[in-house]
Amino acid sequence: MRKFRFLTFVVLSLSALPLILLASTALDYFAAKSNGDQVSIEWKTDIETNVTKFDVERAPAGSQQFTYLGTVQSKGSYSDYTYTDESVLQKPTNTQSVYQYRIKIYSSDGSFAYSQTTTVEFSASSVKRTWGQIKEMFR
Repeated sequence: MRKFRFLTFVVLSLSALPLILLASTALDYFAAKSNGDQVSIEWKTDIETNVTKFDVERAPAGSQQFTYLGTVQSKGSYSDYTYTDESVLQKPTNTQSVYQYRIKIYSSDGSFAYSQTTTVEFSASSVKRTWGQIKEMFR
């Protein structure tokens, strides 16, 4: 099992002694999987120090143009998180697509770091894809 550790350092000077504040988290698990007409993004944290929230972002495979999907508030150390991407079928371009997801991790001072990316191959039947296009017309 891979662990990813993200650290953000802020140095404040109080007279002659610097004070170092640390915001960090380790992801014990980070994955995305296709579930019918949506994608489930799951992650588990180790120790969360000064972490306030997580933003979930998506991009087509090979692209660095990530799109914000939503925010999940921090629950504290050793927590499990899940975010469901229900917008993956909006504006479909083909019957099979590969997407990459990442987590933007915010600390209490407003700084942030990115997780590694995880990739999912999303495949919807042509019936589901057509239905997704019809629903999109009426939104």
